[in-house]
Amino acid sequence: MYWVGTVIILVIIGILAAILRYVSLSGNGKESVDNERITLETRNITRFRAEIETLVSERKYHQATEALLTTEVTTLVDQAVTSRDLRWMAVYEDTLVLPGLAESIVIQSRSADYWVIPGTSDAIIDARWQTTATDFAERFNRGLQQAKKD
Repeated sequence: MYWVGTVIILVIIGILAAILRYVSLSGNGKESVDNERITLETRNITRFRAEIETLVSERKYHQATEALLTTEVTTLVDQAVTSRDLRWMAVYEDTLVLPGLAESIVIQSRSADYWVIPGTSDAIIDARWQTTATDFAERFNRGLQQAKKD
């Protein structure tokens, strides 16, 4: 009789393990991984930002990450300069950060001077998204800073 209880417990453990594996393969349990490639609009900075906001609001962090990784930063910087939308890109960490910029610029910046990349936070929602967004913001900000000097 003892072995019947042991078998039942092992079956339950197996079922729970399968459920956990399924959830972990689906990303963070809140998004399903979709291999559809997203190409972001880089000829219009306003539309670029809106597309990022949409992906993040739909919890499509995998797609948003892949999209940022394939976005040409220099094209986006050139478009920002052409459209005179010279806002920095910011991310939330323990505090608001403008990656790639000197502390003096950060201190002098008003909220109208930057756009916060959504889905970034000190309570990290998706680690890969947080890292990719921070790296992207750093490259964009450095490019924009150089363009402002020229």
